[in-house]
Amino acid sequence: NNIKYLGNWVSSTLSEEIEIKRKMGIFYGAVNNLYTCFGNVGFKNLMKLYASYCCFYYGSQAWRYNDKNVQDLYTAWNKSVRKLCHLPFQTHTYILPYFTSTLHVKDQLLCRFMKLYEQMITSNNESVSFISKLCSKNKNSIIGENLSVINSIYGKVMTNKEIKSIAYDKIENMFSEEVHMILEAKLCLEGSIYVSGFSHYELSHILLTLCTE
Repeated sequence: NNIKYLGNWVSSTLSEEIEIKRKMGIFYGAVNNLYTCFGNVGFKNLMKLYASYCCFYYGSQAWRYNDKNVQDLYTAWNKSVRKLCHLPFQTHTYILPYFTSTLHVKDQLLCRFMKLYEQMITSNNESVSFISKLCSKNKNSIIGENLSVINSIYGKVMTNKEIKSIAYDKIENMFSEEVHMILEAKLCLEGSIYVSGFSHYELSHILLTLCTE
């Protein structure tokens, strides 16, 4: 029913449960190790380490993005960023990419899939090109299902570059003033900058308000 192929678990039901649970175990282990060893270096440095040593998604191009277990990975990413950045656990998801200086994990995976798909349909190998084009028209295939996911999000099938551009534009244009205030509150709490007139409790309350309202 299940077989390990090139380091990835493939199920006869095409469920991502075994594969994602295994990857999430590795992910949480790396995050906890990072938090234990480097939890006090400041969130900016910590996020660089997080992106380099925790966020590897080997084989993710072949995942079914509608699968519940993949959604669980998105949640794990959100929780880990909040933990490493010492943000309130209720912090809105859309704010998190500002702290990681990367795309949200969902956008990262969509870009990875589209990059591979674009390479497949333009491949000089006629078999690869033919099969990928055939699968794109079949919504029961992984390729077809993932293209449907992208279509449902953006209203049409977008290229890798278009998805990346839209995601970065969203990060740059949305709530920039509020995010700047959140960053200032965090830096004050870390002692990187000093603002007179506010206690640690008051700064914590301000941070909570900015992140959740």
